[in-house]
Amino acid sequence: MHPTLEKLLRNKSLDLSDKNVCEFLAALNDWFCDRSDQGSPHAPILEAVFESSTDGILVVDREGQMEQFNQRLCELWGFAADDVRAHPPTELLTRVTAQLADADTFLAPILEIPRTPALEIRDTFEFRDGRVYERFSSPYRIGGRGAGRIWRFRDVTEQTRQQRVIQHQAMHDGLTGLPNRDLLEDRLEQAIGTAQRTGKYLAVFFVDLDRFKVVNDSLGHAVGDALLCEVGRRLNARCRRGDTVARIGGDEFIAFVGNLDQEEDAMVVARGLMQALQPPIEHNGLVLHATASVGISLFPKDADSKDALIRRADNALYEAKEQGRNTYRFFEAQAAPESGESLQLEQDLRVAVNEGAFQLHFQPQVAVSNGSLSGVEALLRWKRPDGTSVAPGRFVPIAEHAGLIGQLGDWVLDEGARQIAEWNRRGLGLEKISLNVSGYQLYRPEFSSRLLELITQLGVEPQRIVLEITETVLLNHLDKSAQTLLQLRDHGVRIAMDDFGTGHSSLSQLQSLPIDQLKIDRTFIEHCHDDYAAHAILTSIVSMAHSLSMEVVAEGVENREQFHALYGAKCDAVQGFLFSKPMDAAGLERWLLEPAILTETWNRILDV
Repeated sequence: MHPTLEKLLRNKSLDLSDKNVCEFLAALNDWFCDRSDQGSPHAPILEAVFESSTDGILVVDREGQMEQFNQRLCELWGFAADDVRAHPPTELLTRVTAQLADADTFLAPILEIPRTPALEIRDTFEFRDGRVYERFSSPYRIGGRGAGRIWRFRDVTEQTRQQRVIQHQAMHDGLTGLPNRDLLEDRLEQAIGTAQRTGKYLAVFFVDLDRFKVVNDSLGHAVGDALLCEVGRRLNARCRRGDTVARIGGDEFIAFVGNLDQEEDAMVVARGLMQALQPPIEHNGLVLHATASVGISLFPKDADSKDALIRRADNALYEAKEQGRNTYRFFEAQAAPESGESLQLEQDLRVAVNEGAFQLHFQPQVAVSNGSLSGVEALLRWKRPDGTSVAPGRFVPIAEHAGLIGQLGDWVLDEGARQIAEWNRRGLGLEKISLNVSGYQLYRPEFSSRLLELITQLGVEPQRIVLEITETVLLNHLDKSAQTLLQLRDHGVRIAMDDFGTGHSSLSQLQSLPIDQLKIDRTFIEHCHDDYAAHAILTSIVSMAHSLSMEVVAEGVENREQFHALYGAKCDAVQGFLFSKPMDAAGLERWLLEPAILTETWNRILDV
């Protein structure tokens, strides 16, 4: 047998695609030619090989004349076999290119072949009707001499469609269909480059709906979702082709508009965005009224990078809200003390990150059934060199905008894992520690491997680690989040959805995520004891979570009435000032060493 053919046939995983099909057919043809003087009936065999392929195959000689083709080729191009034989290749090629969306791109490599006979071609091309074909071509040799060229065509329309859907989902908001933050930043980077070349202004608008939380809490998330979709549609309709409107989470949108001649043009755009929201929004018989606060930053006046432009627009948004909402403000560093303070805070934060000038405090989570310590949540604390403490709600957003959140998050994971390892080494027996994870950390490809390596080195049992991830972060990249979390949970790490109820998750999404614990946001706890509707919602959440084998932890429990309502709803654990404020490591050690501290608190709450 021909040596190349024998080698190919011995390969049990042979896939007749790409270069393999050309190599295989050329070797087969070469072998038949070697045996033709022995009277081998090779034509029927060669034809059988051609017809068994699911790809369209065409063999041409050195002059480009057709030698052989299979029926699949005719089906792909819509030709009858007799029709192919009756017409010259040039005429058929004309009929082929007439079907394509871009004939020039299709023809370019074919025209290159006479100058580069050894050229291999591998590409895809699209038809006017939306079909997508993959093309591969390679020369073949017989008896060591160039004999012609083999072409393979494959219908990859469905695969291409699926890839485009996946790519769209990765770069667009799942609720509104608008670009997400990743796509926004990519486009904004390109727009900055264009503005640098043209010398025109570029404006970034940070848009935040006023009192959107009231709609969600009073009318439900379905109504809130409908409102967000309509707001996104209206904002997008107000922008020109080439501009971008993105939803970056919750009720926050960012738009940018380029090619502006003067700063005042940005004011006109801002007014247009706000006017777009003025007409009432109707949904299932409800009439909703939406207003928004808008912060504006300008390139190159305010900043020269995408991150800084977004941060400056966010600072301006803060000023707009301070002025009573439903208005817009430009970024003004000198006129806005808050902006200047933010800049100084960012500088101090960078120094603190480099020096590790942070501390973890721990807030107990108490089991509702028996008052035992079921775990703690690690909370990041920062005290500046002048002795002033900065609340996380103040410095975490700055860390996110400044690109420092990844380093902060890694420090929390490292320090939290180290602390529980130390307590367990001393036999203090803390059941589990909850550590907050940002979206920046979760979406990094090395996140899971880094965490697993860390707890292995420290000797921490994976089930003692609970990763708290907000509902919004989990849903922004649902597929990517699920894949990473499944890998971690397979190794025993527990996953908690934090701030449940503030995002837009559905029951079907909860089922698809590897969640072990739901942490109910404090807004649902505040009136669970004196408001029937709030208590009904709470009970429903707990029942739903338990049906999905999830533990439920209530945050922000501050009084006995709330605790008793949670006890009646069969909540699993509670966390809040009723039992303890967050404490440093030494304070928590006293709890671990003296269980009577918690027992006394428990008895007082239960009036025992």
